[in-house]
Amino acid sequence: MSGKPPASPKNPLTDGSKTCIPTLYTKSDTNEVTATHNTVEQKAALLLCTFFPPRPNHLPPYPGDSDPLPTPLPFSMPPLSALQRCIKQLRPHKAPGPDGIPNIVLKRASAILRRCFTHAYAPLCPFDTSLKRGELGLPWH
Repeated sequence: MSGKPPASPKNPLTDGSKTCIPTLYTKSDTNEVTATHNTVEQKAALLLCTFFPPRPNHLPPYPGDSDPLPTPLPFSMPPLSALQRCIKQLRPHKAPGPDGIPNIVLKRASAILRRCFTHAYAPLCPFDTSLKRGELGLPWH
């Protein structure tokens, strides 16, 4: 083993390993190859148009779209004690969730977070009671 560090990859978007997506082919209705997609850009474009086709210009009406809105479900804010309990049960060194905040940060800052959530919940209290009554202001319609 030499004392030199490994060479960095030429493309900064890769880790230097082999490509995982093989060459892709576009075939005709008669099963003849009409195009070959070798580059990353070509493969990405083909996968994008295959899995995410363009939206049609006009969508037919969905059954039930013209029905009146259903009765709202009862809703209330979770108590802060439930939030504390959830933070306490977090494993500190597990991968973070979609927000990207590591669990260890949430656990260590739980006292500060409790105060933050208390202030964040305060403006929602009138909203919470209006939801219980089934009322929403015009911006929410």
